Amino acid sequence: MAALIVLINRLRVLIISRLLIGACMLFYAQFIFPLEAIVFYSTIALISALSVFYVLWLMTGVSLSQLAWIQIGCDLILESLLIYYTGGADSLFASIYVLSILSAGLILSPISSFYMAAGSSCCFIAAVILV
Repeated sequence: MAALIVLINRLRVLIISRLLIGACMLFYAQFIFPLEAIVFYSTIALISALSVFYVLWLMTGVSLSQLAWIQIGCDLILESLLIYYTGGADSLFASIYVLSILSAGLILSPISSFYMAAGSSCCFIAAVILV
């Protein structure tokens, strides 16, 4: 029971930190990168909508480890989109994958950080090739 409460608290922190960090980074990135603002605002809206979905799922208390995997997987996709739109390999955000790797290790298990590192490598390669 104590492990479940710890997992719930960690998932709450992940949801809140994603909202704050994602919105701040994307808001400031629109002033640095010469893209249309719709890209950044739609990404912020997507992060917000996903966070509402995550909170609703967290309130049910069902399959919380699956929720954690889905959250971190969606974070990899959002980070890849950010890297794609801000220049690929030359992006200032190329090291942002570390956040997903660390959160997987802290929330799920230390071995899951290796899976997220492999996933982030694949996502980064895909973003660079698409650019």
